[in-house]
Amino acid sequence: MREPGIYLGLPEEEYHADPSFSASGIKNITVSPLDYWANSHMNPDHVDKDTPAKQLGKAYHKLVLEGREAFESCYAVKPDIADYPDALDGAPALKAHCKDLDLKASGTIAELCARIREEDTATELWPEIMAEFTAELEGRQVITKDAWKDLNLVDLVMRRSPSTAEAFRGGVPEVSMFWRETDVPMKARIDYVKPFALLDLKSFANQMADEIVSSVAKEVARRRYYIQPVVYTRGWEAMKDMYLAHGSGIITGEGDHSVIETALKEDRTRFFFVFLQTGGVPNVVVREFAMMET
Repeated sequence: MREPGIYLGLPEEEYHADPSFSASGIKNITVSPLDYWANSHMNPDHVDKDTPAKQLGKAYHKLVLEGREAFESCYAVKPDIADYPDALDGAPALKAHCKDLDLKASGTIAELCARIREEDTATELWPEIMAEFTAELEGRQVITKDAWKDLNLVDLVMRRSPSTAEAFRGGVPEVSMFWRETDVPMKARIDYVKPFALLDLKSFANQMADEIVSSVAKEVARRRYYIQPVVYTRGWEAMKDMYLAHGSGIITGEGDHSVIETALKEDRTRFFFVFLQTGGVPNVVVREFAMMET
């Protein structure tokens, strides 16, 4: 387990590898103790399933929180054959073209492409296009053209919407914090820390086409998102206490430490959700979740 403090730039896999209790753990244990165990580090057979929905959610986070340059360093848009109407694809088409060029029309796809290219430098060959794309990936994740269209539209709407144009600017993304609460090791990973607030981006699919605010309310209830602001706010208050006791030494990693220090000096901890509808209609709803006085 990591020492208590704030970690900037901590890789996501390292954060998740820490077995400290989290908002997700609380959600699981409120279902049943067995649900918590089955989805925790205590289960030796547990594997975190990286579903397509999770992968797309990560892409939204990367683009919105860190910007287009950071996104393009991690993701690449897969070529769509529809954009290459004249490209030859598949063995039958390649063999037919070989025959048109009076070339041997047998062999593997790679051999057919090489043979054609020796005689014909103009015709587009789909296997070559894909091979070039693969060679230039350099570890980047692949997304489809349709997914990129949705992401691009989201980026446009987020930058032009009055409620979100400045939401993810002037702050620090992916801020991890670790603390102890009544001897229980805790952790949280804040999507974005601004000098005056903590922000969390939630993407959701409004599959039932509910009125947008109603859909957000249902999503909060169904996924119990109301747990997260409590955990994150308590964690941030713990960080404030640590900062008062130990100063800037509690902040480590690469990032703008001054933003974090300014946020730690704020008397009030404010928490906002930014709800983003996915699936081609990027409605955005911003809601502040306030802790009730007890």
